Amino acid sequence: MSVTVVTDSTCDMSREMAAKYGIVQVPLYVIWGSERFRDGIDITMAEFHRRLMSSKENPVSEEPSSDEFSAVFKKEIDAGRDVICPTIGSKLSKTFASASEAARRFPGKVEVVDTETFSGGVALHAMLAAELAKAGVPLPEIAARLRSKLATQRGNMVLPDVTFLGRSGRLNKAVVSLAQMMRLSPILQLNHGVAESATQTNDFEKSRRQLISIALRSLPDTSKIRFMVGAVDAPELAAEFEKEIREKLIGGCESLFVYGCGPVVATNSGPRACAVFSMPID
Repeated sequence: MSVTVVTDSTCDMSREMAAKYGIVQVPLYVIWGSERFRDGIDITMAEFHRRLMSSKENPVSEEPSSDEFSAVFKKEIDAGRDVICPTIGSKLSKTFASASEAARRFPGKVEVVDTETFSGGVALHAMLAAELAKAGVPLPEIAARLRSKLATQRGNMVLPDVTFLGRSGRLNKAVVSLAQMMRLSPILQLNHGVAESATQTNDFEKSRRQLISIALRSLPDTSKIRFMVGAVDAPELAAEFEKEIREKLIGGCESLFVYGCGPVVATNSGPRACAVFSMPID
């Protein structure tokens, strides 16, 4: 039986890339006062940035409901397909819980995987799942392959301003307070779905350069590693990251994709945040 990949919009995949891989995205929401926007559908990054600069209210994000996931799952199952659903980490969002609740309505037909990451990290899982599905790998084995990547995937990011992540409650309050007081740009790493401080400097450019070194440190054979490099409303920074990473990867890499983060990720990370995600592909 064929398998469809359903993920959430925090994967930050463009519509073109999602269509290429046959991936269905369920949008999260950006809440701005009394207004509710579907991520990447009802609000663009340009509009998000304009509102962020002019609004006195702060946006917040919200997960899709289990009914929203259920409707997407049912459509695929009614068409004769199983569903693999990698989501943003359960410690970062309630999205995994919503998808899992929906999956219980379709026993044996849907596997939901907690990727323990976000943004480009979720995209890496979705892409691998799509490739395995295309190769005819059955649903349980695809889920097992994705979960086997949790120990070797990486996610690192640098934030010019910790206010956004601190407001969301996704970063230790002591780290937030110190960074705000000292005007630091922390470099964060994901540890089983929890954002932790790896190091920090008082200069964003220095932190940006250190991020690349940390992201590439002690990697195995990079020719078998896939990278996702993203930035929030700063394509020039993502391009710089790509150039510098390619220069440092003497053995090359399996592939490297550059992307722009969407409104939900921007809500929680702030403008000009940058991230590097990697996953071994075998």
